[in-house]
Amino acid sequence: MTLFTKVLPVALLATLAVPNNPLMPGHARADAPAHQLPPGPPPPPPGMMGMGMMGMMHHPHGTVLNFSTHGVAKAVPTVLTLNFTAYSQSTSPAQAQATLNQEVEGAMKLAAGQTDISTVAGNYTLTQDYSEHGPRHWSARQELSLRGTDAPRLLKLAEKIQNQGLALEGMDWSFDDATKEKLLDSARSQALAKIRPQAEADAKALGLQLRGLMQVGIFDESSNPFPHPLMLAKAARFSAPVPPQSTPDEQSVRVTVQVKAMLGRPHSGKDMDREGPDAPPPHPDTRHPF
Repeated sequence: MTLFTKVLPVALLATLAVPNNPLMPGHARADAPAHQLPPGPPPPPPGMMGMGMMGMMHHPHGTVLNFSTHGVAKAVPTVLTLNFTAYSQSTSPAQAQATLNQEVEGAMKLAAGQTDISTVAGNYTLTQDYSEHGPRHWSARQELSLRGTDAPRLLKLAEKIQNQGLALEGMDWSFDDATKEKLLDSARSQALAKIRPQAEADAKALGLQLRGLMQVGIFDESSNPFPHPLMLAKAARFSAPVPPQSTPDEQSVRVTVQVKAMLGRPHSGKDMDREGPDAPPPHPDTRHPF
């Protein structure tokens, strides 16, 4: 009689021979219940990861919150600036320059007799114009700016300067230094007053407490507060000038304050009265010494 024996692999025989083998995973053991890994946390909604990294960062003493506040102050502008261009053309560069200089000199003499009006002669250029037929021409050009707070008188002066051949290219309104400084002070105070309420509200929403302010930066965004230029057609220099008109619109100055605040877990007792990065951490729980 012949006996048939099924040969098993040596590694499998060694594993089966040792009961409750600790090297054998629990889910592969016949005498142990199956274990499933706990599900991980759900992925953050799209965009939340970037928002969190931009607004907060970890710190040894707590959480750093980055945010900004804004302040805006409005007023009617007080200073009117008129921009003129003097222009002349000739086949001779010397003649083009001489004509231009005469126009600019006459305009500056008119403005020189006016109080509280500043006159600035600006960029001066001389270029040669090429053409396929006919003689070559030289063009001379210079900018002239008038600035003052008496708008009616300044506009009457602009009409006289136009009669001398200069073109009014544009006008804009702005603030004098004293007015702008007052507006900046008001906007800055508004922005600073919003810092602590906003930091405390953000901390509360995060389940934390404001410990203190780490850094505050103030930025003026109104170096040139929204000018309203009026551009005029260049063809007007060849026609009878019309007295210019301009009415100022209310303009704004804006201040932005960027803040870094330290947040931490709420404390109890007298620790609640202490703020700043050096505030003591919560008392350890003696029931869990490890």
